[in-house]
Amino acid sequence: MTTTSQYKLQMYKNKRVLVSYFNNTFRTFYKLNTSVKALLNMLYKRVTKNMNKVFFLLLSVLSLSASVFAQENTDNYITWSAKRKLTWKDFKASIPAVTRGASASTATSLHFSYSVKAGNITYELNSFFNPEKSWVKDKTDLILGHEQGHFDIAEIYIRKLYKALQEYTFDKKTYKKDLQDIYRQVAKDKDVFQNEYDAETNHSINVAKQKEWEEKIKGILKELEPYAKYK
Repeated sequence: MTTTSQYKLQMYKNKRVLVSYFNNTFRTFYKLNTSVKALLNMLYKRVTKNMNKVFFLLLSVLSLSASVFAQENTDNYITWSAKRKLTWKDFKASIPAVTRGASASTATSLHFSYSVKAGNITYELNSFFNPEKSWVKDKTDLILGHEQGHFDIAEIYIRKLYKALQEYTFDKKTYKKDLQDIYRQVAKDKDVFQNEYDAETNHSINVAKQKEWEEKIKGILKELEPYAKYK
């Protein structure tokens, strides 16, 4: 059996070993941590040195997402055509749990991409209807006409976009931002116009206003016919 003195001596030795172990471990960690700090500092200097390039790349990636320069699969989308009107069969999405009083919903989008070669820009534009995100609850001719109006408004603004692009003067230093700004402004204007259409017609409930808007939309499409050759 270990005596009390021997036990205390053993505890003291164990304590010294333990302290020594922690000191060595700390020194090893500190050296490792110092190396990590040096590596991080080196990376930080390289990143900040090229921050403008990194930011520009990030901005370009963001510009290519969502609705701006949209590149998602559009195989099942319907391209606007004066000869091809919407039918209720085109509305394939399920009715959402919350409709907020709406009888139908039309999902449209403006698609825009471009390429630059030797200072010349070529554009690809389209106004699309997305069947998989469009739904209907109450099927009437009046409501279908209202939803067609939303699709026609998308066509109006793709033509306005094409007009703005035709009027744009290429600047190799700023063209990416310039084109992004042009697109964003047209898309913003489109949303405002769509909201005005819904508000004034009360989503087709105001029949007289609905008829007025159908004629108004038809007139604007006619006015923008010179810019219908974007396809």
